[in-house]
Amino acid sequence: MKLKYLNIAILILTIAALFFELSRCSTVAGLVPGYPAWLVDGEKYPQQTSGITFIRNDELGQPVFIICDDKQALHYLKIVDDEFTLTSIEIDSSVTDTLPPKIRLDMEDIAYDKYTNKVYISIEPDKRYRQQFGIFELVFKNDDIFSGRVTGLKRLVITPDSLFHQYIEDNTGYEGLAVDSNCLYLGLEGIKRGETSFDGSLVRVVDKRTLKIVATMLLDSLGVNTITGLAIADDGSLWGVDRNRLNFFNMKFDNKFTVTNIRVFNITNYIPGYHQYRYAAAVEAISLDKSGFVYLIDDPFTKEYVPVENILRKMDKKTEKRFKEFVPIIYKYKME
Repeated sequence: MKLKYLNIAILILTIAALFFELSRCSTVAGLVPGYPAWLVDGEKYPQQTSGITFIRNDELGQPVFIICDDKQALHYLKIVDDEFTLTSIEIDSSVTDTLPPKIRLDMEDIAYDKYTNKVYISIEPDKRYRQQFGIFELVFKNDDIFSGRVTGLKRLVITPDSLFHQYIEDNTGYEGLAVDSNCLYLGLEGIKRGETSFDGSLVRVVDKRTLKIVATMLLDSLGVNTITGLAIADDGSLWGVDRNRLNFFNMKFDNKFTVTNIRVFNITNYIPGYHQYRYAAAVEAISLDKSGFVYLIDDPFTKEYVPVENILRKMDKKTEKRFKEFVPIIYKYKME
């Protein structure tokens, strides 16, 4: 009798595992015409963009975001008819003067809390100044996130500290950051195996009220190698981008933060205007607008981003110039 029940249990688990694996398969994700595109506003462009968060639609119904760069920079990004307007956000000297010479805040992701009207950023540790690591609230002038000026950073003291710092190394921190009504979600870039390789990633779930880590979602068995950006959808599911596997994903979980469904979508890393060619993409930012479009932004931080000369020669001078100046590339997907 025990053997019979054991066989039934094994059968049920097998069916459940098969269902989960099938649910992991991709549904259709279509690039919107005109994308990928160069993230430029005339001659202006951000540098090493690593995070994006949707704030609201403007009075004309156009989406407005805030983006952050590795090189200590913040911008408002407005998209109107797939044209980009970039406006710099000034960071007060009272913030930057506390840093050692030649050190910049390595901003890796940014998240807007629509429930509290607060904005959070994740800052990665630097071997020259490890104290900068952490999750912070951005303090805006007059508490107005559209004031165009950041006047302070408030560190979130997340506990337990040992768990918060586990797997954190120089240039490896929480590259994904998202927030909902109750929790912050911190996406670890990855558990390092080598200089550029990882053994999978995880998400720390932090109670917003107590700032205590209440759960950890391990994602290596689900095929997520790195997390380089996170965003929360209106349905409560979590979106993320996996730089090393060149894809993005949507993940659903229950009230115990157990993953119940994951869908994975490949990123089509075309060169803007030259879809017959691909480039070495390192996508590190993800956000959703109010209409459900998914936006991704590349972080062009190494020379591998630039195609080899025999490929560049086949392109116009503007494209060549933008690659050599490390101009980021933005993607826009319609989910079906």
